[in-house]
Amino acid sequence: MEDLKCPKCKSQLDWLDTTDSEGGIKEGYLIETSVWECPKCNQEYVIQERAEFVNNRIIYFRKN
Repeated sequence: MEDLKCPKCKSQLDWLDTTDSEGGIKEGYLIETSVWECPKCNQEYVIQERAEFVNNRIIYFRKN
């Protein structure tokens, strides 16, 4: 993930909450929608990020 900076003052944003997600391992991607805040400007931003899974493997498998 890249550093998230305020578009106004260029300060580092602070993560507040993840509000939504979609996708998953079977789909090969994950999209997260989250809220970030600039501590200097006191402005909140909604940011959506997408991650692609390129190397999936089972690391644990047992009978339940």
